[in-house]
Amino acid sequence: MKTLLTLVAAVGLLAACSQPNPEAEAALAEKKAHAARHAVVDSVANAYLNITSPSVAAALYADGAMIYSPDHPNGKAASEALAQMAEQMKAFTEWKNTSKVTFSHHDGFAIAGNMSAKYTGPSNPMNPKSPMLKDAQMGGPWVAVVKLNEAGKITEEHIQWDNAAMMAQMEAAAKKK
Repeated sequence: MKTLLTLVAAVGLLAACSQPNPEAEAALAEKKAHAARHAVVDSVANAYLNITSPSVAAALYADGAMIYSPDHPNGKAASEALAQMAEQMKAFTEWKNTSKVTFSHHDGFAIAGNMSAKYTGPSNPMNPKSPMLKDAQMGGPWVAVVKLNEAGKITEEHIQWDNAAMMAQMEAAAKKK
């Protein structure tokens, strides 16, 4: 009799375990969706760190996205800011961009990094009347906070860098010439 009761209890437990549990299924679905969203955010953050040209950058931004930076403290449409970036990038070679800290959340990420490049353009980009800065190496720290839409496109970017340090590097390079 004891064996029969154990067998009946085991069958009852097995039946209970095989019943759908909507709460557990919802929690599992939410966990999977959260992991998938973080994969998208991490992918965009990685692409953001490896921008090699304005056309690569443009693919990351949503229509109507805004960029806030030392150059555009009140914000500028990403399409316009990227066009300006295209002109500036023509004057630089040997871009190096390293990330120090990356924090991601379901709707964006924050990155602190260090950038360096060699200036090979025709004149000082900050002051065209200044002496030429051919082959001047410059760079510095930067930080960006980026917001994404549901499609994984950048809708808002707040990026800061040390403009004074960049200008001082350009001035020092100009004095060497």
